[in-house]
Amino acid sequence: MVKANILRQQTILLPSMASLDEDSFKDFVRWSNEVGAASIPHEQFKAAAIGQVSYTAPLEEVIEQELEAGGVKMIAKLTPTYFRPPYSDVLDKFGAYLFITKAHPERGIENDGLKKIGDEMYISVDLALASLQQERDKVFKEKRNVKKELAFTAPEELVDYIPESVTIIYNTNYGAFTESNARAALQSKNFVAKGNEAAKSFKERLLNDSLAIIGDTPKQMEVVDYPLKNFIFRHSIIPERTPENKDIYYALAKPAPTLITAGSKIGDYQLLKLWKDYPHILETKRLITPEFMQDYSPKVIDDLVYARLDGVLDRFLGYREKFIKPTLNQRFNVVPM
Repeated sequence: MVKANILRQQTILLPSMASLDEDSFKDFVRWSNEVGAASIPHEQFKAAAIGQVSYTAPLEEVIEQELEAGGVKMIAKLTPTYFRPPYSDVLDKFGAYLFITKAHPERGIENDGLKKIGDEMYISVDLALASLQQERDKVFKEKRNVKKELAFTAPEELVDYIPESVTIIYNTNYGAFTESNARAALQSKNFVAKGNEAAKSFKERLLNDSLAIIGDTPKQMEVVDYPLKNFIFRHSIIPERTPENKDIYYALAKPAPTLITAGSKIGDYQLLKLWKDYPHILETKRLITPEFMQDYSPKVIDDLVYARLDGVLDRFLGYREKFIKPTLNQRFNVVPM
């Protein structure tokens, strides 16, 4: 039976990772295992410092409060934000709404949102835009969050100081709002930031090296092994397609600026509303194209703009295919020799 020991404290060295030599690979593996422990003083003290700030939920505006623990001064900042990614939820729900409307047009007809013109169903642009915006408002309300930041401002000689090592004492309550904990938190924050910066640079160098070995940007997962003295460092590269959901939302709903120019970015539904009164301006500035007009085939009925329901749905699905960002995900494994 292996005899276990209780770990009372741990000294963590700042990683280098300046190249792709064996020491850099070992440092990367070590840092991946130790960065969580190195973060403890800052994360626990930050929670205590933020706890000094009073606010009423939901937070509606930015709050900044100066705090001091002995000779250590800091500013706690709370910013209203949202969990990510809410725009994917918005688009999923709006897409479901369009499909349901297409399958059950009588629901839209009941509230004058749909009209049959010839052989095709048309949807009110106001209704489509309102439905999309309502989904956004609802999802964002459900996903509200608070971004919590802690910036140290004094003592000046410590604010930018990066230690070569930190020692984590595991029976210490780093969450107590004391000067010693504040100093430990400041060093922990700077230490971890520097280590993460080195790790990020290492991953970039490693990716470039692995891609050079593969010979091209991979279309499917590729694995590159780096044999070291006591283990194999396995680098997996996985191509992925990441939807740019916020861009899709604004491609449909972004409001027009006060001054419209040829380069103005305006959402489709906002363009359709403008088209009713300013068709010549939009055409002259090439903000609407023949393809745009063919897809939506807009009509004005009772001073409201209607667009082909099939066109609205096809353009929506087209944007979900168009706004895709190719990315390369990386995974790292240590394989014993």
